[in-house]
Amino acid sequence: SASASASATPSESATESVSASATPSPTPTTTSPTPSPTEAPICFSVHSSATQWTPAGLKSVTLGDLRPGDLVQAFDADGKLALTEVVLVQHHNTWDTTQLLRIAYRTEGGEEKSLHVSENHYLVKGLQPRVYQLARDFMVGDELLIAGVNGHSVAKIISRTVVEEPVRNVLTTSDMIIVDGVLASSYTNVLGISPMLQALLTLPLKALNALGLGKLAQNLDAFANKLVLRS
Repeated sequence: SASASASATPSESATESVSASATPSPTPTTTSPTPSPTEAPICFSVHSSATQWTPAGLKSVTLGDLRPGDLVQAFDADGKLALTEVVLVQHHNTWDTTQLLRIAYRTEGGEEKSLHVSENHYLVKGLQPRVYQLARDFMVGDELLIAGVNGHSVAKIISRTVVEEPVRNVLTTSDMIIVDGVLASSYTNVLGISPMLQALLTLPLKALNALGLGKLAQNLDAFANKLVLRS
């Protein structure tokens, strides 16, 4: 996702005081500037989970724990579980909170889980052909594609609420990732650009990462994010 984090809104209200004197003189007043709201990040909660490969085996980690070069679980064209490399972790240097959807779902086995995601992030609606749908368009009663034991499965959405949390987004070499158990894209609805085209536009970043220039890729991505917000 390519967005900046939302600025905190001041919670203190200004108070006024009036003093009277025989010869009133003007009292200078100062007004603190009100922070301008910025675009909300388009991604997942920093506390959302992914499954990371380690030499000791697979383990559940938060997106805030991931770093470029880590291997995480995603899925292939057939919806089977596969590993993919983390190229970038976006918004890694901020802990400001923003509004996210909390999409609670129930698996076929009766287990209840939830996905914390911004409304403009693409989730996988279908696999063959690959179909994406914005998180905001998934309603109660709709089905989500989730990770199963040997591949993908389906779960039913049981509620939608709003939460405020710090955010992260993860770009992988395959453009896919499983977050909070749900099959998701690395991409969002940015300027109306499709996930397929965004995958092409991020090829230079992936190439830099493959050459060991991950820091440069991170800086270029942050610069591109600022340009998008100003457009």
